[in-house]
Amino acid sequence: MAQRGDLEGSAGGLTGWQLRGHRLVPSSTDPGGRRNDQTADCRDAAAAAGIPRSPSTYWARPKPKDQSAVAAAKAEFAARSGLLTGTLSLGAADGVESSSLPALLGTFYRLYPGVTVHLVEGTSAGLVPQVRQGSLDAVFVAVPPEGLDPGFGHRVLVRDEIVALVASDQPQAQQAALSLSEVRATPLITYGPDSGLYPRLRTAFEEADVPFRPAYATNHVALQLELVAAGVGIALAAGAARGITGDPRVAVVPVTPRIPYAKALVWRSGPHSSAPLRALLDLPHSAEPS
Repeated sequence: MAQRGDLEGSAGGLTGWQLRGHRLVPSSTDPGGRRNDQTADCRDAAAAAGIPRSPSTYWARPKPKDQSAVAAAKAEFAARSGLLTGTLSLGAADGVESSSLPALLGTFYRLYPGVTVHLVEGTSAGLVPQVRQGSLDAVFVAVPPEGLDPGFGHRVLVRDEIVALVASDQPQAQQAALSLSEVRATPLITYGPDSGLYPRLRTAFEEADVPFRPAYATNHVALQLELVAAGVGIALAAGAARGITGDPRVAVVPVTPRIPYAKALVWRSGPHSSAPLRALLDLPHSAEPS
């Protein structure tokens, strides 16, 4: 077995190393009296991070079960230091262009240009399950009358109410408001069953004891408007939808009783949220005025 003297002699022949106990460790100086750059750099970095200088201080390789925690910590550090990367996957139902989400994403891009944002179009019925399964980080959808699943977090981005779109040359266009019975007297144009606004409309008609039987169903408000202008009937559309005002062919008339609605950014609550999603949710926001 090698003796301590042998080890000391061997260590003495290795530039920048010295014997401590039974271990060879980098020396803070080489035989010429100069600092060992590797050791100095490590000590400087440790001091900057607030790690106490001690011979017993060391970095341990994380165990496999700790890898996810390490990855989460790295992502959190990147987010706080402005170095956030990764992918943010968002789903959007109809009407997203009239919400505050585009402006929110603009702010997000300026703060976190390293994050890739994937936007997926769809309907509320098809998008919400993808959040539950984890294939989408969050979705912009209408809040159902009965509220959202307790397992979801949400942030309201739009508050408004349903309005009637009437051809300007029709007598109903001059009325201060239209009842659901008056709307039902003509062919009804509105959203399809896969829209998040459909349940609100159906509930409003049921409460007014008026049959709810849309003659034309489309989730595209621009198409609803064109059908109205073509004389097909009266449309019930989201009041916040862009393009419904300012068209001389169509008048926007309030509906009575009022049919309010909200559209929100919805995500799965709990520890599943990605670092990009948490960064998005940390941004200041405001709902559209009602």
